[in-house]
Amino acid sequence: MGHDPTRIEFLRQGIFRWPRWRGGPVLNTAISAVEIALWDILGKLLGEPTYNLLGGRREIRSAFTSIAGVSTAYFATFAAIYLP
Repeated sequence: MGHDPTRIEFLRQGIFRWPRWRGGPVLNTAISAVEIALWDILGKLLGEPTYNLLGGRREIRSAFTSIAGVSTAYFATFAAIYLP
C-alpha cells in the first residue's frame, strides 16, 4: 500500500471514505479484516498482544441470554451456576 501500517485510523478512514465502489456489508467486512491485520502488525512491531493494544483483558464477563420458553426457576439456577 505504501503507507505506514501503524497509522491504523488514517488507513481505515481512507479505505472507508474513498472507495471506488458502493459500500455495504462486503466492504465493511473487508475493512474489518484489514483493520484487524493492521492491529496485528502493530502488536508484532511492539512485541505486545493485540488485546493489550485494545485496552487489555477484561475481568468482567458480559452475558447474554434469552428466557423465551424457559421457566424463571431454570433461569435462576443457570444464573447461580454460570454468573459470579
